[in-house]
Order: sequence, then structure tokens, then C-alpha cells
Amino acid sequence: MGSLIAALLLEGGSLLYIIYGFVSGYIPHLNSFLPQVQLVILHKFNLALNLFSVGFYLLLLALLLRYTLSFEFSFILLLIALFLYFAIPYILAAFYSTEGYNPGIASLIRCSQLLGEIAGVLAALLAILNIGVLIHNRLGRREIVFEKEAPPARRRAFSLSRLLMPCWETPYCRDFLRDFCPSYTQKRSCWKVGGGCLCDEAIVNRLLGQTSVRGRETTPSLKRMTQLMQRKRDCQRCPIYQEHQRYKYQLAAPLVPLFVIAVFWFGRGGIHHHYLNTAKYFDNLLSNLTYLPTGVGKVYSTLSTPWLETAILIILALFLIGILLHLLEYFIFGLGW
Repeated sequence: MGSLIAALLLEGGSLLYIIYGFVSGYIPHLNSFLPQVQLVILHKFNLALNLFSVGFYLLLLALLLRYTLSFEFSFILLLIALFLYFAIPYILAAFYSTEGYNPGIASLIRCSQLLGEIAGVLAALLAILNIGVLIHNRLGRREIVFEKEAPPARRRAFSLSRLLMPCWETPYCRDFLRDFCPSYTQKRSCWKVGGGCLCDEAIVNRLLGQTSVRGRETTPSLKRMTQLMQRKRDCQRCPIYQEHQRYKYQLAAPLVPLFVIAVFWFGRGGIHHHYLNTAKYFDNLLSNLTYLPTGVGKVYSTLSTPWLETAILIILALFLIGILLHLLEYFIFGLGW
């Protein structure tokens, strides 16, 4: 918290000094001063820009420590990067292009674009990290019910057949429970019949008078099952059902990047057309934000360069993959599809 406050104070103070330089007219009319005075003004202005950059880096670091795995933070960071890299230089060029070369404004543009590049690269890396962590967590997550480690014989590689397996074939089912479980005797999974070994008290009542079944001690497992049954019956929170849903996620999650890649590849002609139209729209929008409209084409010519278009589309594809994975997680684990 202290580092965040320090970064905000440093960035806010330097930003006020930069704004003061423009409001007072020292920076816009820098060329009207004597060369010696220009050097003094430019030195102080560059010092304020350096302090603003340091505050920006500290603020990024403080927020990164708090919201590293936040997909929303990476998206907001991307918007900030686009604003710093494109909007600030365009606004300055629109207002002060008639004054000739101004070293103060040129320094501000360089600083803004450098911070935009750093924020953009960091946003892309965070998006990739969030996607990787999301897939890893969902493909590797397994709640523990009876023991700290499942028996080695139960740890089998994922296959399509595991998605269709009934509840008594999951790693959480214990062999000594099957003879007493109505789901097993009816050959229907517990999430279909609405009750099973972790929520049906009748199973425990039938086992209370037995200390072992098939040579296995039942007391520790019964104690854990009794604790689970004290909770409200909810398949969404049942470890067995969660294991079943995890298999669904394992099957569907790898299809999301393939789907996005296919959409961007087979629809590249239409995507390129809409991208250019969007670039023209932003070019016209930014040109009309000034009191005296300026010529259009500067932003469009920048955005329409092949390398920048490719980079922006890759970043958009990464964010689309992240959004679709979150939606898939919500539908499978939240809604129980």
C-alpha cells in the first residue's frame, strides 16, 4: 500500500508540473525564449518527465503485485498503452503542429510512446500468463476428499472415455462403498439420480455398524463422509461432480485457441476490412476532437501498417481466448453444463 501511495504522489506531482508547463506557456512557446532560457526550461521539463516515468513504473509494479492474474487489469493496461502511444502524440500534434519543431513537445511524445510500448508489452505478457494459469489450474485442479493423495492406480491419463465415465469410476469412489451406493446398483451416476456417497445419509447409516468392509477400515472415511453430508446438498460443490466437470473442461479448453485461430485465419479478409474501417473511424474521431479540425490520415496511416495491424490482431486474439476460457469455465463449473 505504501509503494502504491508513493507512486501516485510522485506521478501526480510530476504530472501537475508538466501541465503547469503547458498552461503557463513555457513549453508551447519554448522557441520564443532565448537559447539559455530554453535550456533551463527544457532541463526542468525533462526532469519532470523522468519523474513521471519513474512514478509510472512504480505504479505498474505496485498494481502488478496486486493484480497479476487479473484479466481485467491486463485489458485496462492495454487501453492505457494505446492511449499513451497513439492518442497523446496525436493530440499534441493537432494542437501544436503549427509552431514548428519544439524540443519540449518532442520529448513528451517520446516519453509517452515509450511508456505506451512498455505497457503494451506487459499487457500482452499478462494476457498470455492469465491464459496459461487458467488452463493449468482447471486441467490440474482436484479437490481432496478422503486422502491427501489419490491411489496411484487411479491416476490415469485423460481420455475421451473419462468424460463418459460414471461416478463410481472416478478417483474419489471407494470400492467398499459400491455395494451400499444406490447409484452403483442402478448403474446411473449420482448427479443424474440426485444423490450419492457424499450426500446420501442412508449409505452411512448402513455402514455405521461395520468397522470394515472387504478388509478395509471404514471409520476414517465415514468420519469424513459425515462431515461432508452436514453441508447442504449441492452437486456444484461435490468433488465427484467437479471431477466429472473437469474432464469436460480438459476436452473443451484446447479447442478454444484452435477456434480463435481458425476464425482469424479463415476470416482474415473480412477482419482486415473491418480493421481498416475501424482505423478510419478513429482517425476521423481524433481529428474532430480539436477546436480547429486538422487533416485526417495520420492515425490511419500508422494503424494500417502491416506489422502494427498484425500485432494488434494478435493481442486481440489473446484477449478473445482469455474471455472465451472464462466463459467456458463459467458455463461448466458455474452453471454445471
